[in-house]
Amino acid sequence: MTAFLIPLATLLLLVCTWAGTYDAVRAHRQEAESHLTAELTGQALSLETRLQHELMVTSETLRMLASAIQADPAGFDLHAWQHETTDMAAGRAILIANAAGVVRASTRPGLLGLDVASQDYFRAARGREAHDARVVTGALRRGAVPWQWELTLARRLEHPDGSFAGVIAAPVDTASLTETDHGFDLGANGVIALESTDDARLHPLVGGADLADDSSIAGSGLAAAIGAAHEGVWTGSLPDEGIQRTVAFRHVPGSNLAVLAGVDPVEAMRSAAARDDQAWQIAAAASLILLGTAASLLWLNARNDRRAAALEHDQAVLTARMRQLEAALAGMGDGIMMVDAELRLVEWNASFPDLTGVPRDILHVGMSMEEMVRAQAVAGEFGTVDVEAEVKRRMASIRTGGSTGMIQRPRPDGRVLELRRNPLPGGGFVTLYTDVSMRHAMEQRLHQSEKMAAVGRLTAGVAHDFNNLLATIVGSAELIERQVGRDSALARRLELIMQAAGRGSDLVRQLLAFARQQPLEPVLVNLNQILEGMAALLRATVGSRIRVETKLANGLWQALVDPVQIEHVVLNLAINARDAMADGGSLTVVTANILLGEQHSGADLAPGEYVTVALTDIGTGMTDDVLRKVFEPFFTTKGPGRESGLGLSQVYGVASQSGGGVEIVSQYGQGTTVTVFLPRGKADASRPPARPRRIGQVEAEAQHPSAARRRAEAG
Repeated sequence: MTAFLIPLATLLLLVCTWAGTYDAVRAHRQEAESHLTAELTGQALSLETRLQHELMVTSETLRMLASAIQADPAGFDLHAWQHETTDMAAGRAILIANAAGVVRASTRPGLLGLDVASQDYFRAARGREAHDARVVTGALRRGAVPWQWELTLARRLEHPDGSFAGVIAAPVDTASLTETDHGFDLGANGVIALESTDDARLHPLVGGADLADDSSIAGSGLAAAIGAAHEGVWTGSLPDEGIQRTVAFRHVPGSNLAVLAGVDPVEAMRSAAARDDQAWQIAAAASLILLGTAASLLWLNARNDRRAAALEHDQAVLTARMRQLEAALAGMGDGIMMVDAELRLVEWNASFPDLTGVPRDILHVGMSMEEMVRAQAVAGEFGTVDVEAEVKRRMASIRTGGSTGMIQRPRPDGRVLELRRNPLPGGGFVTLYTDVSMRHAMEQRLHQSEKMAAVGRLTAGVAHDFNNLLATIVGSAELIERQVGRDSALARRLELIMQAAGRGSDLVRQLLAFARQQPLEPVLVNLNQILEGMAALLRATVGSRIRVETKLANGLWQALVDPVQIEHVVLNLAINARDAMADGGSLTVVTANILLGEQHSGADLAPGEYVTVALTDIGTGMTDDVLRKVFEPFFTTKGPGRESGLGLSQVYGVASQSGGGVEIVSQYGQGTTVTVFLPRGKADASRPPARPRRIGQVEAEAQHPSAARRRAEAG
């Protein structure tokens, strides 16, 4: 009997050792590949953002230039215009060609007299119908800077009768695309390139020494991937090149271009491969030791009766070791199950029934796999299914080996289970069940955080550029107002322009609040005092059909926040609660002191002391899909024209920029609780207290709350 147990125990330990090493190496490999994919995706996003910004600025410059030329064709001076206009046109190579294609004005003197009639952008602009002011985009070509690709944007010029008068054009260079972000290393075989999606031609900017300029990748796997999706990651080698690369790509909106960032995956993951090799070496050494131990025990077992006493001692040692192994398996938090070649239960540990849903009282050695699967189906582990059909399907997959490897599946209680199944020599397999709910949740939070950061960077760029346009509009309107006077017939129209620009400025501030770039004036404030001062305004805002109840904590800490912005935050949340309770209800406002520890996972906050204000309604609540998008700018579930979708984005931005965060708990059909976390402020003689509100301000807002509501409802 002992001669049988020793090989079996050795085999089990070897299987566990190599299976564990295999799983660890695979997990480490997947983690390294995921990290590389995330880095490449971030680089592609950065490249797309830069190129899109260049295209937008160049297009806007051409629009402004076309307006100036059309206003005074004969007296227009390109150099004077470039000197007087905004810095968008500074340093740009601009040319103006007549109807025959001859350059008659340019910011580069060397281009004067050049014939551009054969250029694709000139022919495209000339072929446009009258009054078609859309921008024409030329094909990529080598520019004046050696080894640098550029494309030309152009607009049609017309005589007063609509006939073709020529073009204005400006090249967009790609110099800003030759650098990576955050010290990312492309390596010796890395590449940054542009692809023309019209003809599948590749134009390398950095690296790619083996890639010919303007080479076609039509018919390749990369071209198919770019044609099938707006963004993604592809691994393979390009035509006429033997280098294997992992490439992240993104289409540039409004153009026929895609940006690509690629690296040699073997080179990029060399350090990860070295660590994996070390793990295999350790497993090999452990296996040799295990085999040596097993060989020694077998040799001792073969000794004759002359060593009976020594043999009994060795058997006792072996029994103790087996008990230790069993104790280790029983104490593991992961569930373990072993079945033989006939798919009958051989071994399991205490965690197995808890993680699989198989009732503990029906488990026994020799139980068939089909019985266990049926028990799981009856317990609802696979959802609402036809039990016998599901058992038949799963058993067919198990018998054909289709279920070998690692998979994840959700459990009815919401937890996520990871199954790692490895075959045993001679038939059967060992399955390890691990609860990975926490890791899955952390991965989801990391993905959401990265997405919000990327949206924030893009939002900030758009807001700054939009602010420049508003400055031009306001400045021009003020100059016209000085010239025409307030009694002119144009005065009312100028006033409308200024009002529209003011609303645009409010929109910019809301966008900057989400992007955490809004200037704040944080001071020490008492949230209880602010809420007491807003009580009348809140009741007037939500209306008489909604009951407002406040529960203000005694001994509330002071918060470090901009008092004006926190009032906007509370008002925004109250308006959202009001809209969620169309038939009336109750709104509860609660303040509290909170000490967050390391394990808090709700609002993605650092451990520490926070002051919170929470608003709870009994309205319609939100679905999971809505909760995932609720902080994104311009996202709204309300009808067209009711709001801009920036309310919760502004709340998120103010809280985050103040050093806090926002947590939303909502159940569809039952209501929503929004909790705003603000950092606790410490008393400091050098820090000013909150500005006192003007006498009568709260009462005035309570009696005439429309202005305060308009400021909040704009979000």
